[in-house]
Amino acid sequence: MSSREVKSQSAPSHLYEYQAGSSNWKRALEDIRDGWGRRKLWTDMTLRAFKNKYRGAGFGVFWLTLTTAIPATGLGILYGYLFGLPLVEHLLYVTTAVITWAMITGFANGGCDVFIGNAHVFKQFPLPLSLFPFRLAFNQIILLSYRSIVLFAMLIIFSVPLAPTAILAIPGILLIIWIGFWLSMGLGVLNARYRDFGQL
Repeated sequence: MSSREVKSQSAPSHLYEYQAGSSNWKRALEDIRDGWGRRKLWTDMTLRAFKNKYRGAGFGVFWLTLTTAIPATGLGILYGYLFGLPLVEHLLYVTTAVITWAMITGFANGGCDVFIGNAHVFKQFPLPLSLFPFRLAFNQIILLSYRSIVLFAMLIIFSVPLAPTAILAIPGILLIIWIGFWLSMGLGVLNARYRDFGQL
């Protein structure tokens, strides 16, 4: 018996320590690179899932627009009346908040299920794991585009001029997508290990 085997047998079994070496970080970066390299695959998967989800529905994907317009309008009118705020101004703020919050919660809820929900796929096919967070991010971009129709419609209906600072919405959206991508990866790993995390 070698000295290495004696040492491993003498160490308590409960003292297990894992340290991520450079090779692990390298594999993680390669996985992200490979996932981005297969962007045609995850864009096609997302678009196909959208078509299948709303197939046969009268409004189709515009249900996303409708289900954004109803709560945003209702909350905007209600709180505008309660707090005595101008309807047009308050309605735009509430609509923006509803759209933004839907995107954030989409990344959080979808991130918890990003690996568990797609386990049947990557167990059968040799796909990079980062492909699924990329797919989730693209899915949220599509959802945002349909929900934003409500906001642009309100700007046109009420003839609200856009201030120069409105351009800051673009880096703000990109920042949410960037953070949401990494958030979904972290939450996906946590929920894959601790299934109660997604429920919390």
